[in-house]
Amino acid sequence: EDLAAKGAVGIGALGEVAADQVVLLGRQDGLVALEAGLETEFGLAADDPGNLSAVLDRWDGPSIAEFADEPWAVGAAGRLDELRASIVESLAETLIDHNRVDAAIGVLEAHAIDHPFRDHPRGLLIRALAVAGRRTEALRVYSTYQRLLAEEVGLEPSTALREIEQRVVAGWDGRSDDESGSTSHGRLAASQRRVDWPVPPQIPELLAGAAGTSS
Repeated sequence: EDLAAKGAVGIGALGEVAADQVVLLGRQDGLVALEAGLETEFGLAADDPGNLSAVLDRWDGPSIAEFADEPWAVGAAGRLDELRASIVESLAETLIDHNRVDAAIGVLEAHAIDHPFRDHPRGLLIRALAVAGRRTEALRVYSTYQRLLAEEVGLEPSTALREIEQRVVAGWDGRSDDESGSTSHGRLAASQRRVDWPVPPQIPELLAGAAGTSS
């Protein structure tokens, strides 16, 4: 299958027209359209695992991998990778809420390997294991992550993640939403899902230079 024809974010992302999202324009316009289209799809996916999985299917490998060595693509690739991570985490949380805990655990374990220093998937994994009644494993996830951070980067888990660990210690089942069981890792409303990334000051200059070179 031609990945470009379906608007893949990996190989061929900027190749051809991708439905109503990405057109083969100047590189700058193509990237802007790609990011905006994916953000829109994410916002419309709501709390439906199938819809979120469909958005994730737009990726086929690292974001815009065919332009990995191009300075003008670095910022966009980073933002697209961050968006992908957010969608994976939203999918996992939705699976938990739909009582598909084993599927959520599988998603989160793989995601944690890809993002070893990211707190949010660890918190979701701890929650999913607690829902599954696997509290010992949930606490082991926290202690292993705490040790990894200390050994590799000299940091501690975030306050939010420590709170989740303490709630599990206190007997939280991963589902209750009372004062002792609530979590700051709750789902964002659809209207809040748009990701706003700061743009490094050099990126507009690089994009402008690339556009001038191609003209």
